[in-house]
Amino acid sequence: MHYNPPTERHQTQDCPQMPRFAHFLLLIFFEIYAVHCQSIDHLIDLSPKDISLVNGENTDISLIFRGTIPHETFKFIIKSDHDFVNTTNEVSLTELEDEVKFGVQPKAVIARTIVEVINCTTINGTACGFNFTTAYTRLSIMKSHFIDVLIVVVGWAYFFAWSISFYPQMILNYQRKSVVGLNFDFLFLNIIGFSAYTIYNSMHYWDTTVQNEYLSAHERSPLPVLLNDVIFALHALAACLITAVQACLYERENQRVHPGFIFYGGALVVLGFLALFLSLISVITYLQFVTSLSYIKMAVTCMKYFPQAVYNYKRKSTVGWSIGNVLLDFTGGLLDVMQMVKKSRKSLNNSQGSPSVECR
Repeated sequence: MHYNPPTERHQTQDCPQMPRFAHFLLLIFFEIYAVHCQSIDHLIDLSPKDISLVNGENTDISLIFRGTIPHETFKFIIKSDHDFVNTTNEVSLTELEDEVKFGVQPKAVIARTIVEVINCTTINGTACGFNFTTAYTRLSIMKSHFIDVLIVVVGWAYFFAWSISFYPQMILNYQRKSVVGLNFDFLFLNIIGFSAYTIYNSMHYWDTTVQNEYLSAHERSPLPVLLNDVIFALHALAACLITAVQACLYERENQRVHPGFIFYGGALVVLGFLALFLSLISVITYLQFVTSLSYIKMAVTCMKYFPQAVYNYKRKSTVGWSIGNVLLDFTGGLLDVMQMVKKSRKSLNNSQGSPSVECR
């Protein structure tokens, strides 16, 4: 059988395939890199992102060009979403500048208003094509600094009141070596509620997918969970679990969780897992799953105190149920309501660093 070597035509068709493919990949790489660099060079920002002012005060906001310093002058149009702020309508960023400041002055009290860049042109009037996604600042305008400080103090006060409210019951159980007087339905629901609340806070604070979905759904709003919210939820859950261990070890007579509350709590747990499953198969978003956990916590909070009240009534006694727990719980709830009223009346939002836990 005679062998025919490949002709020159076959060689010129087959051999260049690898270089062409590599060249194609190289073109894609440089295209992506160019788009990436362009998006960096064209990013406009306003700083700081959150400002609190007393009505009538003046402050400055920085307009920042992030990336390669421009070699021409640009004009930026500044606007507030409410007529509550006097601000410069036009700001110029001259050649080789990467930052310029402009002033704002509140005219009236408001919970939140946005100052933002809405347009940009060159000195010739052509559009800049810059990215304004982060070119905004949130302003909270209040009546006085005293109210601002008072709200922060009240916020921390109810945070600590609620945090230490778990200890009187645990100490009482330890001293008596008994949990007689503590209703197990209350404890059972508390564990479910704070489990849901801990997952809710943790995912809002650490999960970037949930954070991105929240920011997409609530543009230019701060994230609803702070670090102290996460710490409070973890601490509360740990305290409930320690109390549950005490219920297993100490004298409890014949008390056990009522079947009706097992069904109620079990239904809430099933709903939580159902929401998780639906989020995993993309029927709902992860944000919607996390939000469903807040409704589970609310359902627990609305119900959990009734079993203990009925238990006390039937026993005609509160022996074994710590009055310190009740007083601290009541104090925290009262201070929480006071803070929310002051926020609504004096127009302050949660971005000032005070705790935003509003559900015990």
